[in-house]
Amino acid sequence: MNVKNTPITSSIGAYFMVMSILTAANYGINKLFWIYLAFGVFNGAACALQIYLSSRSEDAKTVTYYFFALDRLVLGLLLVSIYFDLVTINFEKLKYLILFIGVYLILDHLIKKIFRR
Repeated sequence: MNVKNTPITSSIGAYFMVMSILTAANYGINKLFWIYLAFGVFNGAACALQIYLSSRSEDAKTVTYYFFALDRLVLGLLLVSIYFDLVTINFEKLKYLILFIGVYLILDHLIKKIFRR
């Protein structure tokens, strides 16, 4: 398994882990922090299962692990989260630019995943 074949659960898990850190930094350890952390751990476990199953089916002798891959999908999700005020910023004019960049990165990632197969 290489970087281009990283399961999407790895990116989603990384997003939730980053959101849990940002939530703890901005608002302290509250219920939302625990929800983000639980989703991050759940996606990390799902990614581990996907890596295990793919390595077992290919009989690969070496397996590279990417439990929490920080890629364009994570960056796009974080930028969209900033736009929808899930993460607090004070720059009103930058919100639309952040939304546009975030949506572009998400769509770019998903289109590459769909058409690569």
